[in-house]
Amino acid sequence: MKYIVTLLILGQILMATTIEYIETNTSKVPVVYESDTRLPLVTMQFTFTNSGSVTDIKKAGLAKFSSKVMSEGTKTLGSAAFAEALEAKAIHISASSGSETFVVEMSCLKEEFDEALGYIDALLKDPNFSEETINKVKTMTLGSLSSKENDFDYVASNELKAILFEGSVLGQPSSGTIESVKTIELRDVEEFVKSNLVKEKLIVVIGGDIDIVSAKTKIAKVIETK
Repeated sequence: MKYIVTLLILGQILMATTIEYIETNTSKVPVVYESDTRLPLVTMQFTFTNSGSVTDIKKAGLAKFSSKVMSEGTKTLGSAAFAEALEAKAIHISASSGSETFVVEMSCLKEEFDEALGYIDALLKDPNFSEETINKVKTMTLGSLSSKENDFDYVASNELKAILFEGSVLGQPSSGTIESVKTIELRDVEEFVKSNLVKEKLIVVIGGDIDIVSAKTKIAKVIETK
């Protein structure tokens, strides 16, 4: 099923944004697609809805902390080897979280799409969950939060949110506090990923110089085994 959302003519280049679907045994995943053949590049996002900092009910900063852990490569390869493998193929993969979404993003050359999708698949199935990774991310996060204690704009923004959204998860810093980050453990990240990085919450956004029919078939294999 396909819906044409917008149609843009740029010089002699025709660009169309469409919404399609990947149907699995248990869900129907939306795919937002925009063709752009000006360069042999492909970008893709796995966007998980209702999976950002709004879910940080028990521990402030858990969503952002988890995104940093998911940016540490796979357990099989480790952070350094995973990064080196991506760099060798000019592939970029990263994870981030916002207020309402958690995003795993990938960009690559057209000819490396299959390889890049394979690394996305590996990352989702075998993230680098270990005490060493948790301690590394915790150290970096605590250092960042400590440096912001003298950032008056940051402090004022957090205080304002605390007043406006008192008693709500929106009233706490999305990056957490020094106290809350210290309490985050490996099992918290594992549970967050298990509960939120699921196909029922997934929207795929893909664009560039790629055949969407072929891409959907390949993406479906990743989704179905997630």
